[in-house]
Amino acid sequence: MEKDEQIPTRVPLPEPRPLTAKERALIEFLLASPVARELRLQVETVEVDAVCSCGCPSAWLRVDPATPVAQFSAEESPSHRADWVPITANQQKMRGATEVTLHVVRGRLYELEIWAGAYP
Repeated sequence: MEKDEQIPTRVPLPEPRPLTAKERALIEFLLASPVARELRLQVETVEVDAVCSCGCPSAWLRVDPATPVAQFSAEESPSHRADWVPITANQQKMRGATEVTLHVVRGRLYELEIWAGAYP
């Protein structure tokens, strides 16, 4: 990493905001597969409370603590961890790809990570 390059970080918003239509559509698409019903319930209360410092469209999420927590076993998770479950989709394009990952941490929607770039 060059000297003037910065590692992207989480930038809290002054006030949480509702999901944009695109963010909601991405989350609903990712949750259309067989996943815990509790995650779909969490979407009804989710807000964006932080964004990425690099300017990409990634967003950190906040869910109403009164909504049910999803339970996973390590075998159900691609990470083989019950406390962190990534739900990912990829779109291949002529000039690269887009990858979207919905991170579920301790049974709660945590981050919508959106990465667009070129794969080698």
